[in-house]
Amino acid sequence: MGAALLSTDAESGERRPPHSTEAEQSVLGGLLLDNSRWRDAATVLAAAEFYTQEHGLIFKAICDVIGAGGAADVITVFEHLQRHDIGNAVGGLSYLNALAQSVPSAANLRRYAEIVHEHAILRGVIALGDAVATEAFNARSKSASQIIAAAMVRLSSLGAAADAHQESQGIDAAELLALEMPDPAFICEPFVGEGLTLLAGPPKTGKTTLMRQLTHARTAAVNFWESGAARRISSSCHWKKACGLCGESFPG
Repeated sequence: MGAALLSTDAESGERRPPHSTEAEQSVLGGLLLDNSRWRDAATVLAAAEFYTQEHGLIFKAICDVIGAGGAADVITVFEHLQRHDIGNAVGGLSYLNALAQSVPSAANLRRYAEIVHEHAILRGVIALGDAVATEAFNARSKSASQIIAAAMVRLSSLGAAADAHQESQGIDAAELLALEMPDPAFICEPFVGEGLTLLAGPPKTGKTTLMRQLTHARTAAVNFWESGAARRISSSCHWKKACGLCGESFPG
């Protein structure tokens, strides 16, 4: 690999696995240009996801240097590669220089990393398809359902990897306020609502005992407010009259 950047295969007409040489080079060049964007790439990409093996080795070297607290520039990365006897194998100092000069800014580095990651997932899908076809041709003792089940597990894993780094679209306060919310439903109105209810208080104030007694009252059809635990509740509790457990009859 010489000093010039690798060319693409778009014009060769050769059918090759999905990849983007330009995106890989832009990730590496952006990192050499601005180490502060390292997490943008490291949280999306792994070295093994680069289609070009040399690019994966360079990416790993950059991550190793930054991870050790150093500054990853052309010289320090090349020295790191040289210590592992692969400096010349990845194109040498001249290729690292070409990478660093190939991108004017690291502003879009995360997007470049996402492109590289996406192509790696697509190659995984292709590899899975080939593997499943091979297993189907040589099924032997495996049933069709076993082959399909194994393929679905592996495909699900690829799907999880594809979605893992998708940024959440989220919801803002205005959208949340505009949502139509159903009226709350209660088990013990307005004391205990359906779903998740958080009961907070200092330690040793009877939270656990209270909830146990409420549960018992609901399931055993007893009057909670006349139970021993309820008597210890202050008579000023404003929930007593509204609580559905205070009625005379309870569902079975």
